[in-house]
Amino acid sequence: MNYTVTEVLEEERTWSIYRAHHRYLNRKVQVVVVQSPNKEVSNRLKEVAARLFKLQHPYIATLLDFVEIGNILYFIYQDVEGQPLASLLKSKVFSLQEVQTIVLQLLHALSHAHQLGLVHGALSPEYILLDRWGNIKILHFGYIARLLQAGEARHPEIYAYVAPELVQHNVADKRSDIYSLGAILYHLLTSKAPVDEERLDILKLRQTLPPPSSVSARVPGFFDAIVQKCMAENPALRYSGVEELEDELIKEWNLWLRAESNDEESHSKSLLIGFWTLVALAVAASAWVIVQELFFGEISRPLEEATLQERNEVKAVDEGNADTKEIGDQTEKPITAAKEEELQLTDKIEEEFGKESNTTLLNATQLQAHLLVDNLVISRQGGLVEHKIKAVNLNTLQALSDIEVEVRYLDNTGEVIDAVKVVFEELPPGGKAEQLISRELPQEAKVEVRAVKAILHAKGF
Repeated sequence: MNYTVTEVLEEERTWSIYRAHHRYLNRKVQVVVVQSPNKEVSNRLKEVAARLFKLQHPYIATLLDFVEIGNILYFIYQDVEGQPLASLLKSKVFSLQEVQTIVLQLLHALSHAHQLGLVHGALSPEYILLDRWGNIKILHFGYIARLLQAGEARHPEIYAYVAPELVQHNVADKRSDIYSLGAILYHLLTSKAPVDEERLDILKLRQTLPPPSSVSARVPGFFDAIVQKCMAENPALRYSGVEELEDELIKEWNLWLRAESNDEESHSKSLLIGFWTLVALAVAASAWVIVQELFFGEISRPLEEATLQERNEVKAVDEGNADTKEIGDQTEKPITAAKEEELQLTDKIEEEFGKESNTTLLNATQLQAHLLVDNLVISRQGGLVEHKIKAVNLNTLQALSDIEVEVRYLDNTGEVIDAVKVVFEELPPGGKAEQLISRELPQEAKVEVRAVKAILHAKGF
């Protein structure tokens, strides 16, 4: 192998994790080395590796290569920097906004994996990294659970979050991940692990956890029922899928937020700002969405402000002054195509809703606080990729319309192959919409999405 180990990250009985450097490609990676004398387990792990190559998501560490030498398996991942959630839980108390952000990101990552038939099975704070922006990366998807099932892994920090059916019966499905997510949510809310790591001998006799709101007064009561349903011992009593959990979490959060804002004693703009901040963090997880702020920095503004200066610019261009023009003491460049399109959209809004309507044109950066967009790959057959663009209006008080989302297709070097525009005509408060796209692409092509602009309405339609 063409890798030189630079750091030992973790060493267990049956696996080790190293940071390494490719000798010729000048690339840092993480190498997971799994040694198992059990041929059946090795075969299952190879099946997992084949599926992991299809797992492309901003919240999940990307598998770059897989190598088998004798009875040793090597999983080679992109190098991921960040702090383990387990370490952070020991040193800080997460705000409710931070908790909601982490859980939303976990839900989107798990939704993508479950659609590909992949279950993590051993999801725990040990295997969730947070970068400096507060975005997650899930590590070790699938194969740790296989080792647990085979009895070849002993890791107390994992067992504290593992579903009972995996411990007791060596089986796991997507509902096992929901259990683990509930256990992580409990720890985030209460700053207490769901099972005392010093008493893991009673793990199979799961204790009845006290409701999160009884452990910490800051926790809204609606979390009690959500955690209880996630962590039901019987998998049939849990949420049927992460989408159902996501819907209930968003609904209950916004109901609570409305109740708080209606209470004169707790009514404050800072609470609303805090909520939109958490949504912005969730949406900003994808690297491209973060970078786009560098390219789309124009400030959105209320449409009722007439943008007289911009209209003067259009007039100047129409008169043939396409180079530069003087405005007061400043020299302005001619209007761009993007600005002209924005003005056309302004005219459309004024024509439809009137100049006095309380509407706001949001640009890409501002839109992060109101809209969550995600891409889910449904299938790959040869060069045909079928994927779904999902848009969620996380604002239960205001509607969105004319939502423009850009979809980019990248090759394995990161170069843009093609780009298309997807438009959602309207999203009522708390509404969702989806569009299915089929595209002929190279085998290793990736899909990235970002919201470009939308109109925010003061009220629902």
